[in-house]
Amino acid sequence: MGKKVNILLSVYNPKEEYLIEQLKSIDQQTYENIELLIFDDCITKRCDYQIFEKTLKNIGYRILPCKKENLGYTKAFEYLVEQADGDYIAFCDQDDVWDKTKIEKCVRCMEEEKTILVVTDRRIIDADGQVTCTSVRHTSKKKYNTWNSHED
Repeated sequence: MGKKVNILLSVYNPKEEYLIEQLKSIDQQTYENIELLIFDDCITKRCDYQIFEKTLKNIGYRILPCKKENLGYTKAFEYLVEQADGDYIAFCDQDDVWDKTKIEKCVRCMEEEKTILVVTDRRIIDADGQVTCTSVRHTSKKKYNTWNSHED
């Protein structure tokens, strides 16, 4: 079994159907040594934790203790990073849908290239899951979205 990857997920009153799609895409990852760390940052309306039990069948997960006040996006992920115990970490948002080989490819790239960070491009999908943009990197006019990996 390869090095352990912690996937960090902070949720804040998520739209249930999008969260379930995200969880399914994490649960179907081809990389085997994954643990999902979940933190619910919404103090007024907690997420239904049964969603995780019903959806996650192939990977381990931990639901971290809630805080008494909202941490906000950045501090919530800082808290998740502090709780991580894997060799690698991956950040995800509550409405992402990942390719099933995402973690496998990222780990392989880090190990082969002896690097400490991998950044991936993204596709944009609509509410029906149809791809509306195949590559933000190649289509964006914003400089921060047009990074170059020197691989193309």
